[in-house]
Amino acid sequence: MNEAELMNEMRIEHACTRLIKRFALLNDAGDYENLAYASAAQGEAPMASPPHLIGTFRDKLRLVKGHWLFSERLGQVDLEIAG
Repeated sequence: MNEAELMNEMRIEHACTRLIKRFALLNDAGDYENLAYASAAQGEAPMASPPHLIGTFRDKLRLVKGHWLFSERLGQVDLEIAG
């Protein structure tokens, strides 16, 4: 593994660790207004077709009869990369 691949792997592991810790803190505090991260690709593997979109969803959930349901979902595109 070259240095660039190693650095990329370390960044991914760090981002995953931050998300897990954030979820644990929100869960322990009973704060179920959360931030969801999603990644989606269009096109045939292994290459997705441009434009590539990076963004976030800000979700609010409610516990209704033992089931978590979305009460609000706001989406935002943070970055669009054209081909």
